[in-house]
Amino acid sequence: MLPTNQSHPASSPVALPLNLAAHRPMDLADLKQHPMLDRVHENWLRGHRDGRPPARLDPLDVPAAILPYVMLLRLDDDRRLTVTLAGSFVCALHGGELRGASTEDFFAAQQAASVVEAARAAAATNQPSLAARRYVALSRRSWSYVRLLLPLAPDAEGRPRFYKALDPDSLAGM
Repeated sequence: MLPTNQSHPASSPVALPLNLAAHRPMDLADLKQHPMLDRVHENWLRGHRDGRPPARLDPLDVPAAILPYVMLLRLDDDRRLTVTLAGSFVCALHGGELRGASTEDFFAAQQAASVVEAARAAAATNQPSLAARRYVALSRRSWSYVRLLLPLAPDAEGRPRFYKALDPDSLAGM
């Protein structure tokens, strides 16, 4: 069974319009309001070499409590994000193992496009992306959360890769 709002009280509510799906970019200064995401970001910064993002983040260097809320992603064909690893909560949220799934497998087309666009922008600038998101899963369940998307070094084929972490304290299912 998935946690409810009672298990994950929102420390700072995600203020989004009342439409079904929304993506609100946030300033990186807002990371201080999300301590676990801030620690992940600090670890990512320490991993930079010669202005390039790290190839990976060591799970031992990030808060253990955030690991169930982490995804590793790869940008394929500049139009789709593919999951290469997903934490246990994220898999449970979507009903099973996500490795190999793409944005089209759990987002409606318009939502998938906004997620991919945010990833493309992060890859192009090698800069993190912090955002408040609300979406309706293909299962019709609505979720909101704050997420941090960090570009990683490209894979062996040159495809952009990302470390995505959801702030469990901001997670709310409606």
